[in-house]
Amino acid sequence: HLFIIEKLSLPSNEARLLQRDYFLKYGTTLYGLMIHHDTNPDDYLQYVHDIDYSILSKNPILKDCLTNINGRKFIYTNGSTNHAKNVLQALDIIECFDDFFDIQRSNYIPKPKKDGYEKLIDVFHINPTTAIMVEDMAQNLLVPKKLGIQTALVINDENYHDQYQQHIDFTVTDLCMWLQSFYEKT
Repeated sequence: HLFIIEKLSLPSNEARLLQRDYFLKYGTTLYGLMIHHDTNPDDYLQYVHDIDYSILSKNPILKDCLTNINGRKFIYTNGSTNHAKNVLQALDIIECFDDFFDIQRSNYIPKPKKDGYEKLIDVFHINPTTAIMVEDMAQNLLVPKKLGIQTALVINDENYHDQYQQHIDFTVTDLCMWLQSFYEKT
């Protein structure tokens, strides 16, 4: 929001509308800014990820859940790897993941666009039929489901939409409890 106000010299209300419009239309505000305003993506990412991570705390329960899962685990983010690492370090779960696939690695093509998912699968040699994607945005599960990946939506107050229901294999309210039960069954 502040980036748009400063870079495009827009009033706050117009910046908020533009931010929301680009996010809904393109998957990320950044992608809309790149298309319509020739925004340098690295400048944007550096600006929006200059935040205080100290509000996050270690999560030993989640760490145990993730550690007990056999198989490779990747972070696929519309943000930067540096941002993802900062979050995971604050939660003390960074060592639970094998690698990162960020917006830069996807050539700034954000989820939910198909190109990024295909590149992720190619880069990490993922077999879609043995993979699961856990996501907090329902629209980001449409393409993985079409590619043969199982999908799980972590529910929050704003992310569930009936239009995506057919692309969601699992709905999750407690991630750790779900991970434990899911991997006990497989």
